[in-house]
Amino acid sequence: RGDVVVMMNLADEESTASVQGLEKSDYQQWLNSQTIGSSPERTEVKLDEQTAITLAAKGYAVYVKQ
Repeated sequence: RGDVVVMMNLADEESTASVQGLEKSDYQQWLNSQTIGSSPERTEVKLDEQTAITLAAKGYAVYVKQ
């Protein structure tokens, strides 16, 4: 149904990563490990391979291409 980017940090400490080969596009962040308990928040973001995403320890984020 569309492009989805899922990032997970399985480490016990915060980590920053990017996605190689990701073309610049508009995405919505649908879920992340910090807002899931209070209800998902959709946030508009632009992602490409230069975008650094920081995830908390054991954290995750789900982005859906618009």
